[in-house]
Amino acid sequence: AKTTAKGKLVTGKNFQPYGLYKIELRMPDQSGFGVQVGVFTQVEGALKEIANLQGQWFDNILLNIEKAETGETVYKIILGPFENQDSANAYKTALKKKKINGFVVPLSAAE
Repeated sequence: AKTTAKGKLVTGKNFQPYGLYKIELRMPDQSGFGVQVGVFTQVEGALKEIANLQGQWFDNILLNIEKAETGETVYKIILGPFENQDSANAYKTALKKKKINGFVVPLSAAE
């Protein structure tokens, strides 16, 4: 795995459910669109998928944490942001070639 002065990049191959991880949380503008590529009910599953995506060199990963109608917390993984729906749709098509399925979502709907 790639090691930098900031530490080793976590990928699906070296992800562990326990350990020390560097995390930088930012709240992006809730505008534009993204491509949702996963939804999880356990944070561990979401973190593992984020690690998998990082291992494929994705660096545009957003995590939307919502309360579902059932009351449980859900973790939605979204790639983006994109300025418009057409750009997000083009990205979604490119993802299919990498065998990653997703659908376009407005980021304004993110909680």
